[in-house]
Amino acid sequence: MERAEDGVAALRQRASDFAPGDTDLSWTRITGWRAALASALDGQHDTPTSSTVYGDDADPSALLLAGWLSARLGFYVPVTKAGEGEIDKVTIGFADGAKFSADADGGKLILQRQGQQDSIAPFPERSLGELLAEELRRLDDDEIYAQALGAVTDLRGLADRPSNRVHIWKDPALADDAASPAS
Repeated sequence: MERAEDGVAALRQRASDFAPGDTDLSWTRITGWRAALASALDGQHDTPTSSTVYGDDADPSALLLAGWLSARLGFYVPVTKAGEGEIDKVTIGFADGAKFSADADGGKLILQRQGQQDSIAPFPERSLGELLAEELRRLDDDEIYAQALGAVTDLRGLADRPSNRVHIWKDPALADDAASPAS
C-alpha cells in the first residue's frame, strides 16, 4: 500500500486543502483503536488528565489518533517515538491516579486497567479492501476526523469550511505561449 513519504507534511497538506467530506485511509486505519479506547473510557468515572500515544511519531495514523484523543479529552496528547509499529501503545492517566493502557501485541489488543483483569481482543491489521469498504459505508461529512486533523495540525474549524472546492485551472499550453518571445 503506497503511503506518503513525509506523513507529517501530507497531514498538513490535507488540512490546508480540507473540505467537509474528505477523509484519509490513515484515519480509517485507527478505527479499531478509537473503538477500543472509547469503549474503555466509557466505563471510567474519573476525569482523564494525561495521555500518550506510543509509536512512530512521523506516522499519520499515530498522529491522527493523538489528535482524536486531544480533541476528545480537551488537552494535548503527544506521540512518543517507541517500538517499530505505527501505534504500539496508548496510555491514559486519570485525576484519581489510576492508569489505563492499550497495547497492540501481535494481532491482539491488550487493555490494562488498574483493579481489573486484563482484557484481550483480536486486533488484526486490515487489508486495503477492508479499509476502502469502511470508507464507502460512510459518505457523509466526518466532523470527528476534521476535529482530529485540526488538533494534529493546529488548524481549527475545518468542519466549518464550505464542502465544495473551487479549482483554478491553468492551461499549461497557454503558459508556454506566454513564455515564448513574440516574433
